[in-house]
Amino acid sequence: MEEQGEMAENDFTVSESLMEATICTVQKSWEDVRSCGIEKVGVEFFRNVFTADPEVLQKFKFCKEENIYESSALRAHGKIVISAIGDVITGLRDLSTLTSVLTKLFQFHENLSSGIINIRRFALIGEQLILTLRQQLGEKFTDEIALAWIDTYAFISSRMQSGRL
Repeated sequence: MEEQGEMAENDFTVSESLMEATICTVQKSWEDVRSCGIEKVGVEFFRNVFTADPEVLQKFKFCKEENIYESSALRAHGKIVISAIGDVITGLRDLSTLTSVLTKLFQFHENLSSGIINIRRFALIGEQLILTLRQQLGEKFTDEIALAWIDTYAFISSRMQSGRL
């Protein structure tokens, strides 16, 4: 059995659409995430990513800063990333909004020469997102909410990876 916060590759099964119950669960839990503080969640997300794959840290300009987790650059970037996730979550019922947000995210990361996001790292990002949500929401992060986020991340990342936007 896997430890909490860890996911096997087959945990990301992809359907062509999300069930309404999944969307409701994820959107409701997003309000709890927001109440934790977007910047705080962003910093913790990147702390988890950098711990899981230290090579990722070296891809960022702020990697040489003395106390990375107090860095204004990391805090700002974390806020941008978590806010973008919020935009995606908000747009789950609106295909044109979702397509627009995902297209911009995909194009931005595809154009980066540093290779921060690649196919290999999509699973890592999903695992660390789920871990971060579990850490931030504590007991509110039930198995039902975890499964809804896993399904949602699989749905979103599959579209970004396959170009089916």
